[in-house]
Amino acid sequence: ATGHGPLTVALDTTIDDALRAEGLAREIINKVQNLRKKSGLDVSDRIVLRVEGPDDVMAAVQDHAERIRQETLARELAATGELPHRDIFKLAGSEVIIELAVI
Repeated sequence: ATGHGPLTVALDTTIDDALRAEGLAREIINKVQNLRKKSGLDVSDRIVLRVEGPDDVMAAVQDHAERIRQETLARELAATGELPHRDIFKLAGSEVIIELAVI
């Protein structure tokens, strides 16, 4: 808490599970968009998407599936099989794989 004159402000800087999941989802959206660009896809291309990672990442994907689909134009988020465009990156200290294909 900090004060200036008669006012005091206290901030709760605790990051709970919901905030952590939201941050993971935002990072995944960012990585998908980077992979789209790197793969030469058009911004309006509809895709299918597959994300593979540890339980906390997959829980964040599930919790924020609709937002991820909307912001990445993904018709499907749990595609199976190997998709042609792939990226591997570190997220929250763990390896995460993103694969996508144009539909």
